[in-house]
Amino acid sequence: MTRQKSKSMILFAVIFVLGNILAGSVIIQQSTQNVEKTTKEQMGAIATVGIDWSNPKNQKVIEQMTADEYSALTEKIIQKIADSPYVKNYDYSEQTGYNSKLLKPYDPAADKKS
Repeated sequence: MTRQKSKSMILFAVIFVLGNILAGSVIIQQSTQNVEKTTKEQMGAIATVGIDWSNPKNQKVIEQMTADEYSALTEKIIQKIADSPYVKNYDYSEQTGYNSKLLKPYDPAADKKS
């Protein structure tokens, strides 16, 4: 058996190119992960504490509650959330509404018909 220089050079070139492609893909993957990590650290996260309205069980429980049974977040719970080391700053706001069985809904289209 004899060695041919041309075949050896072609084999070396193929292995060299494939090695560089693999190394390049590993570097790209690592740099992408580093950019993602840095971006997440700089942006931070925003969290909202609330009722999961997509859960039908929660909806039924809330709908059956009276005003006396319902209680918003207490100041103690809000302070506990704010004291977490993961919370940089916070803003507390609350929405409310009312229901009445005595009021009739207003239909503006009905006024235009008459």
